[in-house]
Amino acid sequence: MRIFMLPIAIGATMIAFAPTASAYELDSVTISNATGNYGTGCTYTVTVTGMYAYYARIWDNGVAVPTEGTVNGSVMTQPWKPTTTGTHTLMARVNGDPTDKTVTVTVGNGLNLGSACIGL
Repeated sequence: MRIFMLPIAIGATMIAFAPTASAYELDSVTISNATGNYGTGCTYTVTVTGMYAYYARIWDNGVAVPTEGTVNGSVMTQPWKPTTTGTHTLMARVNGDPTDKTVTVTVGNGLNLGSACIGL
């Protein structure tokens, strides 16, 4: 009889310690852009939403974006100024959390007109 009770006890233990969703999970990452074209040398706003967005770090093609974000509740905004053309994948990550959020855009050459910057 004890032989049959052992697997039941082990099974119950495994269920009790099953992984749960992370407390630091992010909801989304977006990049502001009125024209739809992104350009080098132009500055855009990256917005990260989630309960703990203030812990988020932004990465551009695997390289940390050097500026720090501003937090308002569950929203963090941070400037991003691409320096190279091509495909850029921006990733928002909370340290230690396996659930990253990404957005991918194509960056062309930027034309800075002083009061505006246009991606070509």
